[in-house]
Amino acid sequence: MHEQQVEMLEQRVKDLEGMIEELMKFIAVDGDNLSIRAKGNLSISGLNVSVAADACASVKGAASAELLASGQTTVKGAMVLIN
Repeated sequence: MHEQQVEMLEQRVKDLEGMIEELMKFIAVDGDNLSIRAKGNLSISGLNVSVAADACASVKGAASAELLASGQTTVKGAMVLIN
């Protein structure tokens, strides 16, 4: 009897892990102020990645920064300053 209960609990845990894995595909984070910080590298990737700001957007690299595309690259603005 005890062995059957353990097997049933193990199956329930597997089922819950599967449900959590499926839910993680649809996670959305919303709040007044959010911050993401990594002590190591931080990577964001997807089929298409979009970043939008209602006021100002800024990307900074302490040592260097790069904008790179294997196809057409477009920079638009009312005034574009380079250097």
